[in-house]
Amino acid sequence: MVEILQVDQTKDLGNLVLQLNALLRRISQLLGVTTAAGASAAAGLTESRVTEMIRQHLSNYDLGDLGNYAFMPGRDSGQSLSGGKASGENLTLQSNAADPKTGLIRLDSPTSLYDLGEDAGGISGLTWAWVGGTLRQGTSVVTVASGSLTLSAATTSYIEVNPATGSVTTNTTGFTPDRIPLRQVATSTAEQISSIDKRAWITERAPVRGAFVWTVGSTVGTGLNASHQLRCTVPDGVVPESCTLDVKTAPTGQSLICDIKSGGVSLFSSAARPTVVSSATTGSTATFSTALILSDTLLTFDVAQVGSTVSGADLTATLKVRQRR
Repeated sequence: MVEILQVDQTKDLGNLVLQLNALLRRISQLLGVTTAAGASAAAGLTESRVTEMIRQHLSNYDLGDLGNYAFMPGRDSGQSLSGGKASGENLTLQSNAADPKTGLIRLDSPTSLYDLGEDAGGISGLTWAWVGGTLRQGTSVVTVASGSLTLSAATTSYIEVNPATGSVTTNTTGFTPDRIPLRQVATSTAEQISSIDKRAWITERAPVRGAFVWTVGSTVGTGLNASHQLRCTVPDGVVPESCTLDVKTAPTGQSLICDIKSGGVSLFSSAARPTVVSSATTGSTATFSTALILSDTLLTFDVAQVGSTVSGADLTATLKVRQRR
């Protein structure tokens, strides 16, 4: 075999790599002659023979400890890269030489930075999968388990996580207030055609809470707009959390039922309206049909029903809200 590799006494790795590339190109050229004359077959240049030739030739050279170099296909037991040996020496990863800002450094395996990211190994057809992780909700740390869900066909899905429960859900309308966006995925009838990471590093602050209060003095009577009107002035709107009714004189005979409307639309379903049952002096609900009260919306208070024997008197209604995150 023609001597192609030459290693000087300094064992310069860069030169060695160039010579190895030249050797591989030459072997490729020889293998390419097989079609017309069967030359490679005559020379015995099968795949196993080529492998044997390379190993035999490289065995003549002392290549040093190549374990000190990064091996792109990976090493048995793993490998580590260090930026330097002295304090303050960095490891710099650059996406491309021309302009690092035009490319991404992708992390295609689960890492601590990959929490709640896309799990490529679990994606198939309309099934989207994610890597588990943790997130902060107030003073608590919520664990989100790894999992998968089925996306709707031929549409755009908005995938998000509930920070209070750690559950991951999807819808085709848009990201929901007070949920943390994870991914925006477009689908065809049978598969996913685009996937956009919508996670963002944020510093959570405690939500600002407040309340809207209505009062009805003396005996309570039924009617629309039964107390003063209030306007939401919070720029990003507010999220309703609970509504409580208090009366000094309890209704009897039947319940006292009230309603609060945002822009003329009730915040509650009919069955979930705030209620003081007969003979009680307080009642509350935390079930709303409206997730967000928009800024500049007018809020009105109605009394839908009073006690049939004693109406109830001196009513105070308190709608507790928090600022939208």
